[in-house]
This record gives sequence, structure tokens and C-alpha cells, in this order.
Amino acid sequence: MDATVQTLLLGLGGFGKNILEYLQNNKDIFVLPNDYHTLVFCNDTQPEQEVLPDFGTLFEKYERIVIFAGIGGRYSSRTLETILKQKNLKIEKFYIAVVSPFSFEKKTNQRRARLILSKIIASKIGCGIFANSEVLNRMNSDVNKAFEDFHKKIIESIAW
Repeated sequence: MDATVQTLLLGLGGFGKNILEYLQNNKDIFVLPNDYHTLVFCNDTQPEQEVLPDFGTLFEKYERIVIFAGIGGRYSSRTLETILKQKNLKIEKFYIAVVSPFSFEKKTNQRRARLILSKIIASKIGCGIFANSEVLNRMNSDVNKAFEDFHKKIIESIAW
């Protein structure tokens, strides 16, 4: 890893993967840090039974860590919970952008989202909480445009 890289953009679950793909495909329209790495953990890239990395050691290498996660999903919620349990987290280095489950998702996802959200708030890590219902409200005719606008709003909310 290049020692000059200062920022880690970490995507958890399907939402984390999707927003980082959107960011990479549209980085010319955003003001981003000069040096950053992206890393994704989701069912597509790491099966759930795989062991997660030592996040404490990974995070030591960066000055700033921005985490994108859809909470409520089993994989992203479990991984985010693992991160929050790390000892000696320097919370000032972190920002977590989370997206709540759609209202039509299973009640277990809704409960899991509430639980992980309470843990994020208790950690005192800076966070942005976004509702997937915003996408549904904008989905009149162009689904892709609705998701694009939603992703853009989330990325623009981060104080880089």
C-alpha cells in the first residue's frame, strides 16, 4: 500500500458496493481527496463465512475512513458491528454514511437496522443517516436517475 494514501472509502454490503461503483464512475463531478483507496466487503466479494480482516490494523494506515453501509442487511450490519467493536477506535477519523432498509423489507431487517443505528450513535462517530424511501419517492419513471440522485446526495454530504 502506498504510504501517501490518506483516505479509505469502505463499502459494506450491496449499498456500499453500489455507491463506490457510482463514485468511481463519476469521480470527475465530485471534489474528492487527492489520495484514496476503495475497499468493498459484501456477499459478492467476500462470502459471509469468510473471516473479516483485522480492521484495527487496517484502519491504522489511514488518516480518514469513510464507511458506506446499508444497514439492516445481515452482511453489512454484521461487518459494521465488528468494526464498531474494535478497541481504541479513533472516532475522529471516521464518518459513516448509512442507508436504512426500504419499508417493504423484512421486519428482521428493520430491527437489525435500528439496533446497529443505536450502536453507531452510541459510538459517537460522525454519521449521516439516509432513508431509502427517498429513492422510492423519486422513482416516477427513471429508476436509474432516482438512485443516481440519491447516491450523489450522500456523497455530497461528506465533508472531505
